[in-house]
Amino acid sequence: MPQLLRYCFIGILFPLLVHYVFYYQLTTNYTKDAFSESGFRKIYDTKVYKSRQLGKQLHLWVYHQLASVDQLKALEEKKNDENFLFNTKRLSVMDTEADPLFYFSYFLIASLFTMLTALLLLRTLDDHLLFSLSRPFTDLTVCFFVLLIGFTQFVVTPYDTIGYFFQAAGMLLFLRYFSTGNIATFIALLLTIAIATFNRETSLLILSFMAAVYFHTHRANWDWVKKMILPALCFLLPYLYLKLFQGGGADFTDESKLAVNLDPRNSYALRGLAFTAFVLYFILYTINKYKTPLVKYLLVFAAPYILMIHAVGVMIEYRLWLPVVEAAIILALIHPDALKRPVAPLR
Repeated sequence: MPQLLRYCFIGILFPLLVHYVFYYQLTTNYTKDAFSESGFRKIYDTKVYKSRQLGKQLHLWVYHQLASVDQLKALEEKKNDENFLFNTKRLSVMDTEADPLFYFSYFLIASLFTMLTALLLLRTLDDHLLFSLSRPFTDLTVCFFVLLIGFTQFVVTPYDTIGYFFQAAGMLLFLRYFSTGNIATFIALLLTIAIATFNRETSLLILSFMAAVYFHTHRANWDWVKKMILPALCFLLPYLYLKLFQGGGADFTDESKLAVNLDPRNSYALRGLAFTAFVLYFILYTINKYKTPLVKYLLVFAAPYILMIHAVGVMIEYRLWLPVVEAAIILALIHPDALKRPVAPLR
């Protein structure tokens, strides 16, 4: 019973409350014209967003399902009522055509997938073969990451929280496979990587996570690279399909923002670079419980993604760093002796 209550409070109730506060008690001052179906399609059916299919299609499906429920008409009828739990009057400032039900779909999906992410992180950190952490420490770590998710939701998207879920699932499955060599777990990992790529390119960081663990255990013995071939193909093939063929193709990146992001006169860039400095310090020193090189290896193998943040990302969008932080949290807390055991063969 205590374990069940812990998962309910930390993994379900807390993420729900966090997202309610950030979606309905605060108002984004960043995302614009994306809170109705027409505005949503204008953004996410173009450019680099065109390839991020899973989150977009799920959001539209959920919205259409909710629109068929008569009881939810109150979201529209009471949207200007200050005492209404789901008041969205303030939203009209960011989108003159804002649809309260469409916005509620954002909240519902973000809450659900953050809950699933929190539950998976709890389950991962509760593996005493890999982690020797006290329960309060584990709970505070997961709560901290949930707060980071909420804090970065000032940029509202249909795919970020789904991406955190898939990454948590991929890391859990890989650590299970690494420990047991179970073929079913490996297949589930491959499927997770492939499906996650249909959501967003951050699925690449599952491969970075795997490479960091393999390099830590095998070092100069490059036989582990062979083990990365199938996972890499599960990322590469869906990625190329989405970019080159799906819906007529999509941009590989947005326009270059490197000059703007490194311009000291740009206050957004300065704040973004300051957050970069914070994340690197946090990863390398604050959460690196055993001072192992695992998190350094992660940064090396995640270098393509990190460089892309600075080259084409908007630096003030702190959410771009969260997949790196999520992977670093797990690697920083693995006990140094846990990965020394021989890897079980596939079975």
